[in-house]
Amino acid sequence: METLLTKAMDKLDEDDDDVKVMNQKVLQARVLDIRNKQLDENKQLEKNWIEEQRRFDIMMEIERLKALQEMDTKVEKRKVVVY
Repeated sequence: METLLTKAMDKLDEDDDDVKVMNQKVLQARVLDIRNKQLDENKQLEKNWIEEQRRFDIMMEIERLKALQEMDTKVEKRKVVVY
């Protein structure tokens, strides 16, 4: 019997305008919190992507320099053989 009475009183409280406003504000706060977390996550993902691109660019530059060095070495070997 007590639980039925408690449920009825809770229902009456929820119908109160002040309670509705408070519930709405709580819901808005939860939504804003979730949105802020999403924005933070997106910023972190973008930062990670930029860092990964930077590492990739460095790797590509290293490979380019290695290829140039190999070409220079081959040219030097050819010069030695020719003379």
